[in-house]
Amino acid sequence: MATLLDPRFKSIPFRDSNSLHNAKQRLLHEVEQLNIHKVGDSECETLPNKTCAAYSDPKDIWSKYSTIFEQQEEVADKVAQSEKEIEMYLSEKTLPAQSSIAEYWKKNHKFPTLYELAVKYLSIPPSTVFSERLFSTSGHICDTKRNRLDPERVRMLVFLNKNLKRK
Repeated sequence: MATLLDPRFKSIPFRDSNSLHNAKQRLLHEVEQLNIHKVGDSECETLPNKTCAAYSDPKDIWSKYSTIFEQQEEVADKVAQSEKEIEMYLSEKTLPAQSSIAEYWKKNHKFPTLYELAVKYLSIPPSTVFSERLFSTSGHICDTKRNRLDPERVRMLVFLNKNLKRK
């Protein structure tokens, strides 16, 4: 994903058309998920005097169905626009190797959806301390006395350990 979203490389490093196609499909899937998330969030804003919880009045079932149908159409339209956005981005000329990709994405607002994904995949994590703490926590949980825990249980225990407030 990072290679595809890097304007210096784009589709150049892919060894064959099949792997490029797979990367494009993965990028399109990410864009779809982003669009679905945006449409789901906007439901609260577009429905006046309604909560986002299920409607209690049976008459509202048809309005809920209508809203869901409209949202699906909106997502389909956004996905079609995103496909065009991806193709336009990939058809552009690649940047020279010395170019700053951060500057490119800051200045280039032709691709708003891809910009969001570029920020996600091309940003540098500020520190590795948190991930190192997670590994040491899992090391404390999986010791010689608890060596038969399945991975899902370890994941849940680490989650609880890091997310429960201690007094």
